[in-house]
Amino acid sequence: MLLTKATSICKPKTYIILLNYNGWEDTLECLESVLKIDYSNYQIVVVDNASPNNSMEKICDWAEGKLEAPLADESMKNYSCPHEQKPIKYTLLSRNEAENGKAVNDGLVFINAEENGGFAAGNNIAIRWGLKQKDAEYFLLLNNDTVVERNFLNKLMDNTLNVQNQGLTGSLIKHYYNNSRIWYSGGKHVLYKPIFSETKKPHSEKEKTDCISGCSMLISKHLINNIGILNEKYFMYYEDAEYSYKSKQAEFTNYIISNSLVYHKINQSSEGTSGFSYNRMITKSYLQYFKYNHGKIFIPFVICCFVPVMIKRILQFLYRRKIKGIKGIFSGIYDFLKKG
Repeated sequence: MLLTKATSICKPKTYIILLNYNGWEDTLECLESVLKIDYSNYQIVVVDNASPNNSMEKICDWAEGKLEAPLADESMKNYSCPHEQKPIKYTLLSRNEAENGKAVNDGLVFINAEENGGFAAGNNIAIRWGLKQKDAEYFLLLNNDTVVERNFLNKLMDNTLNVQNQGLTGSLIKHYYNNSRIWYSGGKHVLYKPIFSETKKPHSEKEKTDCISGCSMLISKHLINNIGILNEKYFMYYEDAEYSYKSKQAEFTNYIISNSLVYHKINQSSEGTSGFSYNRMITKSYLQYFKYNHGKIFIPFVICCFVPVMIKRILQFLYRRKIKGIKGIFSGIYDFLKKG
């Protein structure tokens, strides 16, 4: 079967990018789901950020028919089952081959990043490779711990093409384990926090928003030519907030498409919102965002916004006896002061 899907219908070539780190089980379920979409012209690219658990070997085994894709929740099986017939053709690229734009004729593309540079760095490897293929018109960043509705990309594209000053376009994201509950329906830039997340049902099919989540973010080549790719100084979190901000600053408009549905296994790639790793990364990225984008008011922001927010969070962790979360906050501050 052809996995660089294309038909005579003129749909823009879209590179669907999945980033994996130690999450091959989620990645395989996501791949089975994406392979069922009704969009007619796409290329799937999986980047592995040097997972120490042999994730890339597992993903290759799956493509060769040696390993079945796990199902995290039986109630969600319709999004990934029945599984695609194997074997599935794929090409495994090294980091150097990807950066040099090695051409691939057909099938899935797997890229070994060879180091874990974080969310932005991993996705940028695939974006740069896609740009060198000459046929890429759009890039879709999709979290590997998601499954999708079959029409989700068509719905995104239907509301993106021929729109003046179109910026980023995002899906309505729901909880995988409680799929009637909205996780993300857009976000607002506010001074005390880069993203003020919305969890309410949008009033219309297409709504303007400040922020698009990197969980499902459609980016045009035209936009990349104007604002560049993701900022690799972020390891994880807030790179999507900054990218959304840069899109707006360049006078593009970002939209959430409410009938493009993605289901997300929340916080599968870290320890959860009270864990050490999550709080370390998000605290550092929180400070980086304001330093990079609002440098003139950075000191007042720290005094008036950051310190009160962190004190409140630390007190909440103390009350709940989540000491790892507190350690993560201070570790994130230390990382920021040391590396910026």
